[in-house]
Amino acid sequence: MRNKILVIGDYVTRNVDSCRWNDNLYNLTDYEIVIIDTSSLYKEWSIPSPGEYTLKQWSEVTRSIQNNFTYIRKKIIESLLIDTQILILFNPNSTLSCWQDYTHDSLQTNDWFPISVETQNENGTTVILRNKTYQEYFKRLKSWKYYYLPMENDDNDEIRQFYKPNILKVERDVIATNKLGQPLAMELVPSYLKFGSRGYTEQTSRIILLPATSEDSSDDIDTIISLTKSIDQTEAPDWVDNINIPNELKLKGELDTAENVLINARDKYSNLVNHKVLLFDFSYSLQNICELTLKELGATIKPSIVTDEFIIEYNGKEALIEVKGKSKSIHKDDIGQLITDIGQHVAETGKPIKGLLIANGWRNLPPKERETGNRKTFPKEIVHIADTQNIGLLSTIDLFEAYCHWLDGKLTKDKFLNTLLNSSGIIRFNS
Repeated sequence: MRNKILVIGDYVTRNVDSCRWNDNLYNLTDYEIVIIDTSSLYKEWSIPSPGEYTLKQWSEVTRSIQNNFTYIRKKIIESLLIDTQILILFNPNSTLSCWQDYTHDSLQTNDWFPISVETQNENGTTVILRNKTYQEYFKRLKSWKYYYLPMENDDNDEIRQFYKPNILKVERDVIATNKLGQPLAMELVPSYLKFGSRGYTEQTSRIILLPATSEDSSDDIDTIISLTKSIDQTEAPDWVDNINIPNELKLKGELDTAENVLINARDKYSNLVNHKVLLFDFSYSLQNICELTLKELGATIKPSIVTDEFIIEYNGKEALIEVKGKSKSIHKDDIGQLITDIGQHVAETGKPIKGLLIANGWRNLPPKERETGNRKTFPKEIVHIADTQNIGLLSTIDLFEAYCHWLDGKLTKDKFLNTLLNSSGIIRFNS
C-alpha cells in the first residue's frame, strides 16, 4: 500500500504532493509522511549561512511564509496525536530583522518548529552511525557544519501553546554523532498523556531531524522517500508512454483480441513493459529491475556480503554491482562508495572483484534530452576514475536498449555479458 507523502519545499515529482513555503499549505495531518526541507526556506531569503540578517523591507513572500509558520507549528502538534511521520532536513536557526515605518520587527527562521532545538556551528567530517535504518542516507554525507546541543528543560512550553494536554517530556534518540559523541542527527520523541475510555495513557510520536548532504535537496528527499519504502515503484512520467519496447504492441493486440490467451498475455505484457522502470526510477525497485534484467540476459545473481545490493557471475567472472538513480549526474561520492565496497569485499573474501556502477542519471528527463551538454550521466571525472579502477559504467538507458536488442535477436547473452564483465569505463553494446 502506498503511503500519502507531503513535501514542504522546492521539490516536484509525480509521486508525492508538494508545496513551497509561501504557498497555500496542505493539511499535514492528511498524510502518513511529511518531509520538511528547510534548505529551500533559507534559499527563499538568500541566507548563505546561519547568522543575523537585516532586510530592507518585508516582502509579500516573507509575510506569507511568516503566516504559514504558525499553521505549520499547529499542525505538527496535531500530527503527534496520529501516525504521521515527520522527517526534517534541518538547518540552524537564523534571525531576520527589518525596520519599517519606524518599527523594528524580527523573524526566526525556525519559528515554524514547536520544539526548541539548539545547534553549535562547527565543521567536521567524522560520522558515526548509531541507527542502521539510515545507512543509505548517511553514505551521502561527507561533511557537516553543525551539531545539536543538549535540550533544555523548558522545551515543552512551546508545545503547550498549541495543545492543552501536558507534555511529559521530549526525549531524543541519537541517529548519528561526530567523533566526540555530539549528535548530528536525531529522532525527537515527545510523549504526553492522552485521555480515553481507560483513563490517561501515555502516547509517543517521533520527529526525525536529518542534516542536508548537499545544497540541492532533491536527491536527499529522493533518498528519504526510498528509505521509508513507501513507494513500491515510482510513478511513470507522461513521456514514458511514447516509448515503445519490442513486442509491446504485439502483446497488447493479443490482450485485446485473443480471449483464450488473455491471462497469459496480460502477464507477459506486464513483465515486459515493467522494464521501462529502468528509464525513470531511483528507489529499491530500480535495483530490483536491474537485477531481473541482468538475470534474464544470462547472469547468475549472487548476494553481496558487504552491501545490500548484489553480485553477477558469468563464465567464472564476477562483478560487484552498485545501482544509483539520480535527478542529476553521477557524483564522485557514488563511485567512491563502490570503490569502498570493493575494498571491503577484498578484505572479507581475500579475492579481487570487478566493480560495475549502473546508473539512471537525469532520470526525470526523456532519454533523448540526456547525454547532451552538462547532462551527462557519467561526467569526465567519473569516467577517469572508472578507467583507473577497472570499474564499468553502464547507464540504465544502455541496459534498456541492450535488453530490447536481445528481445529482437540482435544481441546474444554471451556477447552482452562478456562485454559487461571485460570492460571498464562507459559500456555500450553494438547490436
